[in-house]
Amino acid sequence: MQPSDMGPNVDSRVHLIIVNYFSSEMVEQLLSAIDPAYFGSICVVDNSVNATEAFNLKSCCNGKPVSIVTAPDNIGFGAAVNLGANSLVMDSSDVLWILNPDTLPAVDCAENLLRTMVAEQASFASPVITTGVGGAEIWFSGGVIDSKKGRTEHSHSPVEDVVCCNFLTGAALMVCVSAWRQLNGFREDLFMYWEDADLSIRAAKAGFKLIVDPGSTVWHAVGATSSQEGRSSLFYYYMQRNRLIVLREEFGLIYCLHPYRMRESLIMSLRVVREPNGGFAKFGASIRGFAAGLFAA
Repeated sequence: MQPSDMGPNVDSRVHLIIVNYFSSEMVEQLLSAIDPAYFGSICVVDNSVNATEAFNLKSCCNGKPVSIVTAPDNIGFGAAVNLGANSLVMDSSDVLWILNPDTLPAVDCAENLLRTMVAEQASFASPVITTGVGGAEIWFSGGVIDSKKGRTEHSHSPVEDVVCCNFLTGAALMVCVSAWRQLNGFREDLFMYWEDADLSIRAAKAGFKLIVDPGSTVWHAVGATSSQEGRSSLFYYYMQRNRLIVLREEFGLIYCLHPYRMRESLIMSLRVVREPNGGFAKFGASIRGFAAGLFAA
């Protein structure tokens, strides 16, 4: 039995949340790929704080049953999702579907994902996420938090059966509202990256079931909302910082200082050598993120 008061059922309403940060063109494509009539509500949270982008976003949502919530600042991914969720009228048996703006769900993806959640008595679910031309590559078909290395890992293998796991990416996450409320949604101090890992850890500890549904697929333009010239300095900073913050809180400082985990931090910093430009600045950002995560108050 799930620890939540009420799990989803086949009649549960699905509420869609999309976080926008200068990605209105992708939001428009995403909204065109779904059937708005299926959803209990659709909310776009605008983190851009820019008049031109706000106009573009309003234009692409015009005529659609979409509410736009404007953040007071760029408050980060987790806080923006929470802001959107708090603006919606949802029952405990409803589900929340969080989609990155650079995703395109397959036809009936939401219906299939909800149906599998109900059948599996799961509170958290993700579709199989593909990328590349025509979705030829599998980007996520299951996830694990590797406690030995202190990192999250994606499976890229084809799957035929429902996969139970202890980590789900936030790119296309569906979650029962009762579980979402019990866990108080995403933590808001990470800004971006590792919010999904933190939520997965807390969900698994609370006894919730996390699954990947092979019958549901979403295409994801991986990294499209980040820098177009390789990974940004912000990516290296927050990936290092947030990984260590979450792991330190869960396992302790000594755990993070173990050679296995330190090696993973070093590997992450050295990835900048593959960057097309700005490698030195990105390496510095990675080191600052490491220090911030390790010694955060």
